[in-house]
Amino acid sequence: MAVLRFPDSPTIRRFHAASDKTVRIVQGPVESGKSVGVGVAGLYKAIITFPRSVDGIRRSRWLVWRQSYPQLLGSTMTTWRKWFPESIYGKITGSEPYIQRLKFLDVDAEIVFQAFPDYTDKVVSDLKSTEWSGAWANEMQFAPRQLFVEINDRTGRYPSKDECPAWNRKVFHIGDMNAPHTFDHWVLYMRGDTPLPADMPEDEKIALRKPEDWEFFVQPAAVKEVTTPDGKLLRYEINPRAENLVNMGEGQYLIRTQGKTRSEVMRDLGNKVVPMAKGTPRYPKFDRDWHVAKEEIEPNPNFPIILGLDFGMAPGCVFEQYIRGRWFCLDELIATNTGSDEFAPMVKEVLLRRFPFYRDAGLTAWGDPQGSWGSASSAKHENTSYAIFQRHGIVVHSPAGAGRDNPSLRWETGRACLDATVNRAPKVLIDPRCRRLITALDGGATMKETKIAGGLQARPEIVKDGHSHICEAWEYPLWGGGEANELITTPRASGNKPVQTFGRRSVFLSRRNR
Repeated sequence: MAVLRFPDSPTIRRFHAASDKTVRIVQGPVESGKSVGVGVAGLYKAIITFPRSVDGIRRSRWLVWRQSYPQLLGSTMTTWRKWFPESIYGKITGSEPYIQRLKFLDVDAEIVFQAFPDYTDKVVSDLKSTEWSGAWANEMQFAPRQLFVEINDRTGRYPSKDECPAWNRKVFHIGDMNAPHTFDHWVLYMRGDTPLPADMPEDEKIALRKPEDWEFFVQPAAVKEVTTPDGKLLRYEINPRAENLVNMGEGQYLIRTQGKTRSEVMRDLGNKVVPMAKGTPRYPKFDRDWHVAKEEIEPNPNFPIILGLDFGMAPGCVFEQYIRGRWFCLDELIATNTGSDEFAPMVKEVLLRRFPFYRDAGLTAWGDPQGSWGSASSAKHENTSYAIFQRHGIVVHSPAGAGRDNPSLRWETGRACLDATVNRAPKVLIDPRCRRLITALDGGATMKETKIAGGLQARPEIVKDGHSHICEAWEYPLWGGGEANELITTPRASGNKPVQTFGRRSVFLSRRNR
């Protein structure tokens, strides 16, 4: 029997050194050696070190799973066959699920390749009758958490204690993945990369706590960007810390950057979370590396806090400061199935916890003009979103004055601010904690489209979905703070500069005093 020598890298070495952890997951770029180093080598090591049964044979059964059989056949099983060719280790059965029986030396291991498209009652029912020694989840960025943990529960079950007294029957589940397409992926929550939403039910928060015997690993990026001082992309270079270069070669990694957008390169080869845009992006010039701070932004206690609010049953709020011509987005808050009577105290709690200095430095809030609408009935008028927030000490202003919302103006204002610089720095800088705002600006928030002769035309009206509320909340302060004046007045016309609030007074500075 030939000795198998698997590719080596610092991350894969750490992965194997953590063999006492029941769950181990590695995230990395494409072609970084994850499938071989994690899955193939991980299972092989577990198979040949598995305790012997009472008859002296290392008998075990392992699950290899993905979301579909075409994925298993076209990728996972192709990789597996390179290391365990059927001519040496035995034929793989030709029906679903596919099974290979590895028999060599004192090993008798059954490898089952099975697809689970989603977490459904039927899948759970089918799993209840299975027993595995362990499992490998390949390309698990698409795997729902519930399915992953359901399969966890079916590992550590074969063989029985009577057959193999020396085995501890611990859970064994390893996984490899590329960067997810959304920041609300359960792995990012468990790793602590994405803060848990304030309105998330408590039982979900408990489920997303990282168990003590789980461990996560992240490989370095394969390529890095070379940019101008203002963040414009010049070219890509190989990251000297990239893994699997000995097998890939620098040229192959660079070839894989060709024909791809910057976001696609960063997701596939930069190992960064980059949402997949559907439809026409509302802000195509948003640049994550230019508009998002590298580290968390420390609020300046000498400047007021500015709120942007979008109401409804899925409200959003951004917490900002306007300092010397620049907008700093410091935090965000999103809730679901939550009215203003519940959302207002949530906003107040963030203010008191993160920005207590606002009581001295000042506070200004801009909100959806529709939030001030009331009927002729005073009772109903007192229950508008503006009125509810005022009862919690937050006076909300309408950026439209007494007018109605203007989606086109909001959109143009946001685009102008993202495109502007102040002393060669971006006019808008966002704290990396504002992950859902970043996701919305980075292609998540899209425009409604209208069919015209020759194709489609994007309208300035935003598509109402999970990204729209925080995006609109961000737009209201820009409009209300005076940034829209540049779009609706001539250069010589009088107008307002973005609002500065001192104590409990709000003042607008004329252009002559800028």
